[in-house]
Amino acid sequence: MGCAVGLGLYLIVRGLFPPRPTLASRVRSLLDQAEPEPQVGPPRNSGFQAALERRYGPSLVEFFATAGLDLRSTSRQQDLRVTGGRMEALAVEKLMLGTTGAIFPFLLAGGLALGGIRLPTGLLALAAVIFGAAGFLVPDASLRQRANERRKSFRYALSAFLDLVSISLAGGGLVQGSLHDAAAVGRGWAFDEFRRPLEMTREKGRPPWEDVGRLGADLGVPELEELAASLTLAGAEGARVRQSLMAKAESLRQRRMSEAEAEANEASERMVLPLVLLGLGFLLFLGYPAVSRVLGGI
Repeated sequence: MGCAVGLGLYLIVRGLFPPRPTLASRVRSLLDQAEPEPQVGPPRNSGFQAALERRYGPSLVEFFATAGLDLRSTSRQQDLRVTGGRMEALAVEKLMLGTTGAIFPFLLAGGLALGGIRLPTGLLALAAVIFGAAGFLVPDASLRQRANERRKSFRYALSAFLDLVSISLAGGGLVQGSLHDAAAVGRGWAFDEFRRPLEMTREKGRPPWEDVGRLGADLGVPELEELAASLTLAGAEGARVRQSLMAKAESLRQRRMSEAEAEANEASERMVLPLVLLGLGFLLFLGYPAVSRVLGGI
């Protein structure tokens, strides 16, 4: 008993007055935060869904294609590419959520039947179709939302990338060298995407704007394709590259600011309804005693 009390007091004192970390441990933690381990390839799920994906994913994609629900459309492939997802995982998720949605009304009906409430069979069938279709479409909506968020962050990085290229060009650098230098300076998944085609063009000895435009088509980012067109014009006709890139970066910043203002306005408009309901509730709370007294007197 005394040992337990002493151990508890020791843990309490140790928690209130923790030992100061050493300088080496603090430096190591800062380095770990500044240089995260690179992740190779898209993140993979583990467990039951991953097993289904490995075993049945390719056959599910082919089955959906033969059924007229081809998952290999251009827009969906772009969304998967920008989010790092896999088509097999999407097919398995659609099947699981669709099946769960179709079964849910029958499970609900079984629970109600235990309480003596029976639902019509036609209503259950209609609900199964609606919930199954909704579950089948939810992964597409989630994928589209995540892809749009990733493209938004990619456009921010693209604006910073163009600023770095312009600075390098202002210092007397060439177009290709400035592109490589700007891609090497930045960090994050967007700059990794910039570096990959530029390294390939350096190895193959061809102009970088071809692969930059191809990257824009793969990711569904038209700004990259516009940038490739500007660089092609600069390489072919000797246009003023630096001014063109600075103008492109400025247009991207203005577009992002416009989008941010639009999102803020939408958020403000969405707040109107809760405030109106709150005001009505407050008025009802204030007026209830008087109304209750009047009705009681009648």
